Amino acid sequence: MSEEQKELNVPKAPKAPKEKKVPKEQKKQKKECNVPTRANRIPCVLWAIHIHNVLSDITPELLKEEPVIDAYNQFVACLRKYEGVITTLIPNKWYKYEYGILLQYDATGNATIEKVPFLFVQRRDNLDEISRDIIKSYEVLYVLIREKVEPIIHQKLEEAQRNEKRANLTHRLKSHKKRMEALIHRQIEMSKRYEDNMKQIQKDIERMEEQLDKL
Repeated sequence: MSEEQKELNVPKAPKAPKEKKVPKEQKKQKKECNVPTRANRIPCVLWAIHIHNVLSDITPELLKEEPVIDAYNQFVACLRKYEGVITTLIPNKWYKYEYGILLQYDATGNATIEKVPFLFVQRRDNLDEISRDIIKSYEVLYVLIREKVEPIIHQKLEEAQRNEKRANLTHRLKSHKKRMEALIHRQIEMSKRYEDNMKQIQKDIERMEEQLDKL
């Protein structure tokens, strides 16, 4: 306080009240995808891990959207319901974009999946019902990611087809080149053999002609 304020008995300005800290439990927690960890990676949820891997690879921004996170977590929960009834798959790198991502729709609008990423391991009377429930749960997620994911997946599939054709042609080309080299090598060997035979025959002719001249 200045000397003037002391003389005039000016009261001190009141301090601003401190903001109350919000308890941690009241803070809004950031939503995250419940991706099954290595410890609880049971067979029925492997498909969900595959989907998360693909989305992380091609559209990681989608995994930050709350509706996508909610739909993904509901899908994981749906798969967990059928533990022991189904086993799901994580395709190898060659089929990463071909299996378990794209849905097709039939004439009646029902969603189907051509490359089925799950198998039944337990016989039940309601297998069709379980299958529809799983596909329906995935469809909720698929509708949210479809616009961004489908074009990239189709592009990846076309690229994979080109790579497969390229690999097949490369393999066939190498095989043909080896065959050609073997034929050329054989031709050279045969040419040398013919040449040696011709030389020997020529020597025999000359020898027999000399013998005739002496007779």
